[in-house]
Formats: sequence, structure tokens, C-alpha cells
Amino acid sequence: MAALAACQVTVIRDDRRPVAAAGYAPPRAVAIAERPPPPEIEERPSQPDEGRVWIAGHWDWVDGRFVWVAGRWSATRPGYQWVEPRVRRAPRGTGWFYIRGHWRPR
Repeated sequence: MAALAACQVTVIRDDRRPVAAAGYAPPRAVAIAERPPPPEIEERPSQPDEGRVWIAGHWDWVDGRFVWVAGRWSATRPGYQWVEPRVRRAPRGTGWFYIRGHWRPR
């Protein structure tokens, strides 16, 4: 818990991130020195309607630090599927790579 106390946390609520329909390019992996903090515990509200998908809350890498992005129901995007953000160990254990959550063509 002491590690979290030292983190500055900003909550971002964003239901409509832009998606390029043509010329899709997956997000680039960003080199980071440490893994994100453990996920926040959130209560998932009831689905507001059938045309929405749950995007779980997650840590995002913004301006050289992790910020918490609150979970939310997002409108589905025809022809796309949501890919959760990921953290992968760098080769030879030299750090980590962070890949943002994004909508990917099916």
C-alpha cells in the first residue's frame, strides 16, 4: 500500500476514443521501467443496453507515469473488438513493455 501512496493517480473517463477505420495500425509497445500497480477494485454496473461492451478499469501509461482509467461501458464498434492493455517482460529481464488497450478490426 505504501507504493500506491507515492503514486499520483488520475482517473480518466473516456467513452469515445477515436478509431481509424482504414489503415489500422496496432499501438506501439512503450518501454517502461516497472510494472503498473495492482488493479483498482471496481464495481461493474449493470449493462445499460445491449449495444455496449464492458472495458475494465486499467492502468495506462501517460506522460511517464501510470494513471488509472476507470472501467466503463462503451458502445460496440461494428467490425472491431476491444483488446485489453498488456504488460510484457522485455528481453533479458531489462524492463517491461506496455501496450495500450485498443479497438482492433475483427
